Parts: sequence; C-alpha cells; structure tokens
Amino acid sequence: MLHKPYLAKCGDRTILPKAHPTCGGPEVWLSNEALHPHGLYGITFDFFINWSSNSPHVSPAIWIKRTLLPPATYQQFSCNLEANVRREFDAAYLDRVLAFAAAFELQLQLVIFRDDFDWQNQKSEILLVDVTGISARSLSLNPAVIHLEAFRQLIKAHSGGSVRLGNKGLGFGTSNLECFLAGTDTLYPGDVDLVLLDEANQPKALLEFKKHSLATPIQAQCLANYYPQPDGRKYNRLAILKEYLSTMLGEDVPLLVLYYPTAPGTTEGVIELLQGHSGSLATKTKVNFTLPQAAAPEAFSDTISLLKDVLYKHAINGTAEAVRIAVPEKLLLKIEEYLKCHNLGNRGVEDGDKRKQQVGLLGELLTHAYLHGNLPDLDKKTDGFDGGFDILFRNHRIDVKTMERKSFVKPEYVNNFYMLQEGHRADLLVFCSYHATANILELCGWIPKQELATRGRFYAAGTKRTRADGSSFCFRQDNYEVQNKELHAITRLRSIAVKV
Repeated sequence: MLHKPYLAKCGDRTILPKAHPTCGGPEVWLSNEALHPHGLYGITFDFFINWSSNSPHVSPAIWIKRTLLPPATYQQFSCNLEANVRREFDAAYLDRVLAFAAAFELQLQLVIFRDDFDWQNQKSEILLVDVTGISARSLSLNPAVIHLEAFRQLIKAHSGGSVRLGNKGLGFGTSNLECFLAGTDTLYPGDVDLVLLDEANQPKALLEFKKHSLATPIQAQCLANYYPQPDGRKYNRLAILKEYLSTMLGEDVPLLVLYYPTAPGTTEGVIELLQGHSGSLATKTKVNFTLPQAAAPEAFSDTISLLKDVLYKHAINGTAEAVRIAVPEKLLLKIEEYLKCHNLGNRGVEDGDKRKQQVGLLGELLTHAYLHGNLPDLDKKTDGFDGGFDILFRNHRIDVKTMERKSFVKPEYVNNFYMLQEGHRADLLVFCSYHATANILELCGWIPKQELATRGRFYAAGTKRTRADGSSFCFRQDNYEVQNKELHAITRLRSIAVKV
C-alpha cells in the first residue's frame, strides 16, 4: 500500500538518474543488513532549519515520507493505521527512530500522499501522522488529512518563512509533490541521507551521499567543488544539524560526504570528512575506497570497515576527556567502614582483595552520583551476588569497572573485562580510573557490552602482555582490553534513551 519515494526526473518520472551498472550505491552498501554485523545502524529523515533569525537552528519536526499507491484512499489506509505502519516499518527500525527522536527532542511525523494527485490544486490532500512513543510496542499514531495549502503553511512555519530553491533548480526529485514545491516559496525540506547510530542509538556520524556522473576523475571530488556555491544551503543545513546533535550529545558528531561514480568501469569512491561550522565548512581529510560489487554483499564489509576507520581516527584526534571527580575523604572512610563488615567478592573467582573492592565500590558510588545526582545508601546495599550489574539507569543495567592508577588516563590506556563475566546481566559497561595520589576518580567512558568484540581486543588466558615500563604479566583469564579512545564519552550516557 505504501511505497518509498524514489529519485526520478521532474516532469518525466520514467527517466531515472544514472547508476553504476555493477556496483550500485551507498544505500545498498550501508543498509542496516550490512551495518548490523559492525554494531551500527542507519536511519534517514527529512528535517527543517528555521532560517528566520541570525542564528538558524533545527526545528523540532522530522518527517519520513511515503507515497500511497492508488487506488487506496487515505480513509482506507487510516482504518487500519497501526497495522499498515507496522507493515511498512519493521519494529527495530521504529524503535531506533523513536529513541533517537526522544533523545534529541524531535517530533516524528509520517507524510503520506497520493503522488498522482494534481499538486497545482491547493485543495489536494496529504495525510500527516504524528508518531509518538518510546518504542514500537508503545506506538501512538494521530492522523490528520490536510490540504496542500495548509501543508505549505506548515513548511513555512518550520522553516521560519518562505524558502525557495536556488538558481540551480531541481532536475530530479523524489516525487511529483517535491518537484512541484521546488517551484514555489515552500520548498520541501531536505533530508539527511544517513544518520549512523551505534547499539545505544547514539549518533556516530552524519553522511551525505554525493553521486558523481561527470567525466572528471572521482579523486578530484571534494567539498570545494560544491561549497559555498552552488550547494551552500544544503551543506549548511547538515552542519546546523550536526552542531545541534553534537551539543545535545556532549561530543562531536562528524559530518562526512561519500562520493560515488556512475560511469561504467569506474572502481573507486571517496570518503571525505568535513570540519568547521555552518558558513565555514572545509575538507579535513579524504580517503579513496574500492567500490564493492552489488552482487557481492560480503564486500560491503570492507567499505564499512574503512568508514569506521575514518571515524576511529577522528575520535582519536578529538577523544572526549574523562570526567574527573574529586573524592571526598569522608566517602573513603565510609567505604572503609562498610567493607569491614561486608565482602563484595561474590563471584568465587577473580573477586579482588579488600583494596580492589574499595576502589571498585568508589567507582560504583561516584558513577551512581554522576548519573542519578545522589550517592546511594550503602546501608541498603545487599550482600551476595548482585547479578553482575551495579547501577540501574533508565532501565539499563550498568556494570562499573574501576582500575587504580598513579596517573591520569590517556587515550591509549586500556580497561579490562574478564570474559567469565560475559554471561552476567549487565548490558552497559562503565570504565573508571582512580588516581590514588591525586585522590581523583575519572569516569573514562562506556560501551554496550555487546560492543566488546568490535571495540576491544581479545586475549586468551595465559597470553603474555608487556607494559609500557618494560615489565610483563600473563592474563589469568580470557580477557578483553578496551582503550579509552574506543569508549563513548561518559556525557553521552546521561542522555541515553530509556531501554524498553
């Protein structure tokens, strides 16, 4: 009943844009099926920038559009609205979009329309569906049929006034509706081609897909060919969205452009990392990649790995600093008194001596205070095995791991996780470091436990490791080491979506 809009020539939608004959494009290479094994996911939506002030900003509405195939009517579609929406969007995708929208204070709406309608007629109708809820299981849908005239006023309201297309014009559009609006003062909002999310539904990057259909070499493709002219507004929109997400998240969300060719025989594409702000964007770095064959999905993994490598290097250069908390002397004394009567070594193996238990409890208490705003009552802490997690935050079970050091952490310092705890109930891991000399606890960062294999390095029991000072040791248990530069910033954990 619903159909995903597709790019075609305005005025003759039988003419499709050029495509590489064997390699396809990034919508295939970076599909959720391809991203999932890497612990990544993608969402896309249309978004608005309010241009009415000297500081343009993101409007709260995001749209996902679909065409309703004739002869179906809006009334027929709405009679079984929830089932029809679930038929179009799988539950996992809805969960991610809703969690993202809630975390970043955005309102999701579905824009559904019969694209065979006469858009010259201002009374032509469009179905707008407000979508709320924290997951697909708690979906709430509120439909409304509005005239094109009211739809255009809505675009103006979200855009802060009239918005017109530049002199370049619109050669190809995703629908007759979009092509019609391109000739008015209510331009349909642009989209973000891909918001790359991690397992916790936190944005890792924004991607713009740029098709290259000219005869010039793909290696010559870069932002300067299109910015600030003729595509300044498009890239400034993306920069404003990036800045909004980065501010809300507490760390930088990188913006990348993926250039891909359409000419037969071409074998390379380009990934470009941008820097700067709206009005002053520039290229930070570029890397070439081999185009994967559309008929060989296993090759998509190489492209995704290269993309992750670009993001990894960006993260190293901009590693979020650990949050440092001065440890009150009274808290240390309280922990010391508590441990005189309680033993936290309840696993039966690798339990740690009293000093390690003291350091571990310190990390647990101060992480709880950071997330919840208060120290937990130790008198209410029960003895016995805790199920493998220390803190419950927004329905996420968190295991806090704390190491004692004589210095502050660096990006290359590692955190350890023994595999004997893999089956415990925690789903998130927070890593801390206690600088005993300075009496400061550092909240280094966190990861979902299921990202250990992609962010950490595995060492089997008995593996010999050499420290920076030349000394060595052997692991007693199977273990993952995770460098601090591989961790999510601890500030991001405060805004994590509620787990359902």
